[in-house]
Amino acid sequence: MPVRVLRVLPGSVAWELGIEAGDVIERINSEEVKDYLDFIFLSADDELDVLIKKPSGERILYELELYGEDLGVEVEPIRPKACR
Repeated sequence: MPVRVLRVLPGSVAWELGIEAGDVIERINSEEVKDYLDFIFLSADDELDVLIKKPSGERILYELELYGEDLGVEVEPIRPKACR
């Protein structure tokens, strides 16, 4: 399941692009973002193609060149599953 943006840091790349809390990060560089760990691993590159799904259902592909800058979002953390 893709990860939901919880918070966007003011002045960040994501903030300047209009990415908002509630948006869903579906893919980074054509790879599905399934959880927090995928997000951390896949967003480590300097050049990113980030596919965002807005709450309205609209999908937007952002082509980014970060070169040391952080995207500037906080995403849903991994939720441990209970053993039965």
